[in-house]
Amino acid sequence: MSITATGTVLSYGLYTLDMKTIELHHTDKLIYTLPFVLFGLFRYLFLLHRHNRGENPSRDVFTDHQIVACALAYAGTALWLLNR
Repeated sequence: MSITATGTVLSYGLYTLDMKTIELHHTDKLIYTLPFVLFGLFRYLFLLHRHNRGENPSRDVFTDHQIVACALAYAGTALWLLNR
C-alpha cells in the first residue's frame, strides 16, 4: 500500500510538471492541485487502517465528507487553473 501510494503521488506530481501536459493544458500551475491528491489519498488510507474499511471502496469514498469536499475542491481548483 505504501509503495503504491508513493508511486501514485510521484506519478501525479511528475505528470503536472511534464512539458507535454503544460503544452496540452496551457498552464504550468497544475502542481497546485497536488495537495488535494495527497489529502484524498491519505484520508482514504486512514479510513482503511483506522476504521477497517475497504470492502466497498466506492461507498467509502462517496460517503466520507472529507474526501467528497477534497474532490470538489480539487475539481474547482483544477478548473480555475485550466481556465485562467
